[in-house]
Amino acid sequence: MKLEQEISSLKIIHQTTADESIENIINEKKLLRIDLKKELTQHEEFLLGAAIKVAQYSGKRISNRMKRAIAMFEEGKVGEANALLDDAERDAEDIKKAEFMEDKVGQEYFGIISSITAFGMFVELESTVEGLIRFENMGNEYFIYDENRKTLTGERTNRRFKIGDQVKIRVIAANKELRKIAFELLDEDEETEEIEENI
Repeated sequence: MKLEQEISSLKIIHQTTADESIENIINEKKLLRIDLKKELTQHEEFLLGAAIKVAQYSGKRISNRMKRAIAMFEEGKVGEANALLDDAERDAEDIKKAEFMEDKVGQEYFGIISSITAFGMFVELESTVEGLIRFENMGNEYFIYDENRKTLTGERTNRRFKIGDQVKIRVIAANKELRKIAFELLDEDEETEEIEENI
């Protein structure tokens, strides 16, 4: 029996919830190794890995990209196939994170600045969810971007932000179709609703 049939018979492609899917897939992979009674070849490992990712990320766009990666691998384009698989997985993770945050719009959190850009700064929450604070959502002030130091400095208050700083944010938008999450910067001293510790 071909590996594709083994995967199908073990129902890897169609799972229920994300948590159950991941747990089941780990068990299914162990079963598959036992059933085949041999170490998987590079081709088999790739095919199984792609099947696992399709099971975890069931969105049509993501699944199609993963299936294209399998086809590319079959054609011997190993590097390109792996790159496409990685890109699809990153996109799928972004979709899931944005979907997770959709019902958290308006909630406030502490986060760490993970990146400074010419249009704002990215903040990562404890849950690894990352969102963008654009300049227009950083208060009533003009910020100067220092590309070399990767800092933002307020022209009026001289307040400076750098990678690694902790800031308080409010979630203002989350869109899974666009894979985008937007935050606004809050003054840590102002009185706001209770901060969510865990998400």
